[in-house]
Amino acid sequence: MNFVKEFVDSVVIIDDKEEEISGLKESLERQDIWVKHFFPDEIIKNSPIRHRTLLFLDLHLTESNDIKGILSQYTRPILKKHFSNNRAYGIVIWSLHDEEISIFYEKIIEDTVISKIYNAPIFIINLSKSKYTGKNDYSGIIDDLNNEISKSPAASFFMSWSISVTKALTNVVSDFFSLSPDFEDKEKKTIKNLYLLAKNYKGLPKEQLENYPLYQDAYKSFDELIYSSLISQQNDNLVDLFKDYKYPEEPVQKEELQNFAIINEKFHLEKQIVKDQSIIPGSIYEILKTNEYLLVPKRPDSAKTIAIELTPPCDFSGKKLYSKLIGGFIANLPDNRDETIKMAEKFSKAYHYTLWPVLADGKAPQLMCFDFRCLFAIKDSELKNAGNYNPIFRAKHSLFSDILQKYSSHSARLGIACLKP
Repeated sequence: MNFVKEFVDSVVIIDDKEEEISGLKESLERQDIWVKHFFPDEIIKNSPIRHRTLLFLDLHLTESNDIKGILSQYTRPILKKHFSNNRAYGIVIWSLHDEEISIFYEKIIEDTVISKIYNAPIFIINLSKSKYTGKNDYSGIIDDLNNEISKSPAASFFMSWSISVTKALTNVVSDFFSLSPDFEDKEKKTIKNLYLLAKNYKGLPKEQLENYPLYQDAYKSFDELIYSSLISQQNDNLVDLFKDYKYPEEPVQKEELQNFAIINEKFHLEKQIVKDQSIIPGSIYEILKTNEYLLVPKRPDSAKTIAIELTPPCDFSGKKLYSKLIGGFIANLPDNRDETIKMAEKFSKAYHYTLWPVLADGKAPQLMCFDFRCLFAIKDSELKNAGNYNPIFRAKHSLFSDILQKYSSHSARLGIACLKP
C-alpha cells in the first residue's frame, strides 16, 4: 500500500527559503495533494490551519544556529497554535544533525505527553533536505516517504486503518442515500429512514419517545453501520503489526495502567448522559441516599456507591413500571501493584462483575464492581429523583450485554436437593 498517496491529501511546508522548497511543492501538487507554504513569521500570525495531514518542517527556521531558541521562538508556538484540533498528522523533518533531532523529540514529548498543549504526531520522519535541493529533484520524495513510514508498524497501522474508515464512511453514506432515488422526495424518505433507525436502536417504548432526544441514537446507529462496513472490507492487505514483535514479560508499570484505564473507559463507558434522565438499560447511577440493598459487602471505605439499571431489553420495550438495579461501587486502585491485584482478586467471586482498570469516575485508575446479590427493584418515577439517584454514565452495548448475560447465568443456575450423610 502506498500510504502517502492514500492518506496524505494536504501538506503544509514551513521554511524560510521559498526557493528551496518550490520543487517539493510542485512535486506534491502533481500527486493531487493540496500544498501550502508558509514562512515562519507568517504562520505564527495566521489563523489556525484546518488542512494538514503532513508537515514539512525545517528545524532551522532562521539563520540562527541556536536550535533550542528556534524551537522556543517558532516551532513549538506554531505546533501549539495549528496542531491542537484533534486532526491526525505526521511530520517530516529536514535536518542533518542527530543532536538537533534528539532535542526536537524531547520537546515534542514534553508538549504532547506531559503538558498536552498540542496533538502528538502519528509519525516523525527525518529526511536529508540536501538530497533533493542539491539536484533540485523531488521526483522520488513520495517513494522515500512511503519507505520511511513502512518502517514504523504503528504508523502504518494507523494510516491503513484511517484509509479503511474513510472508505467505510463513504460506502455507508452512498448506500444509505441511494435508498431514496427520487430526488424530489429524497429528504422526506431519508429522514423517515433515519427516524426508524434511531427508534429501533434501543427499542424505546412509544410513550418515552416524546421527551427522549432520539436524534442522538440516529448518530449512534450510523456509527454501527460504519463499523459493519469497516469489518466487511477487511482483507489480506492489512499491515502485520506483530510479525517481529515480542510482548515484554515484565509487570505492567503504573503509567501503563493509566493508559489501560483510559482505553477501557473509551471502550466500555459513555459519559454523555441524557439530561431529562430518561431511564435506559445500562445507565449507571451514583447512589446519593443510602440504600442498604445496593451496598456491596466489604467494599473499600472510600468507595462510591453506584448501581446499574439492568432491565432486559425485551422487558424494557414493554410497559414496565419498575427498574431493576444491581448495586456496586467505584474505588481508586492502590498505587502498589501487589495491592491492586489483591483488591481485584477480592472482588472476583462468581457473584461479582468487575471492570478494571478504568477511568470510571476520576483521573486515576479505578475498579468498578457490581454485586449480583445486591438487587433492588424501584419505580421508574422514583429512579428519576435526582436527589437520590444521579446518572453519571452508561455502559456501552458490549459491557451491558456482558453484565446482563453473567447476571442471568448467576441468577438462573439450576440445582437439586440431595441427601448427604
